[in-house]
Amino acid sequence: MRSCDLERIQRTLGKIAETDLTKPQEIRDNAMILEDLLLSGKFTLSEEAALIHYLRKNGLLEKIQLVYERFESHLEIDFAEEILRNNISDCEQYFLYRRFVGLIRTEIELAQIEKRDRVLFIGSGPFPISAILLNKLTGCCVDCYEKNADYAGLSSEVISHLGLADEIRVENRKGEYLINSDYSVVVIALLAKPKNEIIKKLTEKISSQTRLICRTSVHLRQAFYEATDSECLAPFNIVRMHHAGGNQTISSVLLRPVNW
Repeated sequence: MRSCDLERIQRTLGKIAETDLTKPQEIRDNAMILEDLLLSGKFTLSEEAALIHYLRKNGLLEKIQLVYERFESHLEIDFAEEILRNNISDCEQYFLYRRFVGLIRTEIELAQIEKRDRVLFIGSGPFPISAILLNKLTGCCVDCYEKNADYAGLSSEVISHLGLADEIRVENRKGEYLINSDYSVVVIALLAKPKNEIIKKLTEKISSQTRLICRTSVHLRQAFYEATDSECLAPFNIVRMHHAGGNQTISSVLLRPVNW
């Protein structure tokens, strides 16, 4: 890529970092620009590393990540409220539905998730699309932890409205306050924090047979989400990892405790 192209991209990223977070439409517009800019697949690994270094060095990385986080939160809240307001029963209308189908199919294959599994999803948000798809694609039951009380309440209403209350349960609880270890699979959302405390609790609670998936971001996709700190994963061996490609933004790591 020519240096002038990289400079243009850097300028655009700088503008995105200055998004007014009080304006939902500006957030959405700039999140779409960010996706168009960075998910094109036209970058070499060295160019991706250079762009992330530039963003981090100039204090832009966290600002851009916050723009995208707000974008996703707005999408989830708006769609959850639309489901309840307009009596919608088809989640395929969700803006990121196809992207999440791809992600969940990958994680099902990664952890060999089946109907008989009992899954815990930590950090399910206002619209628990991951839990819904895990249930839809495998038939498994899913418990969700969501620390934001408003999000937990809204998503519980959505689950009830969709007729899934017997298969998906949403609890207003922080992941680091895990009390039930009776899960065969645990998935930690990318935005679930603090990761170090959540993972510490999991090492104390889960059995040697529990399959643990931790979501993260790698290379240029760190512009969308903060990567999971490798130190957090020190108590675990990486069994397998799937790197996001194409229009995917989230990578998934299958983990097993080091001492088991």
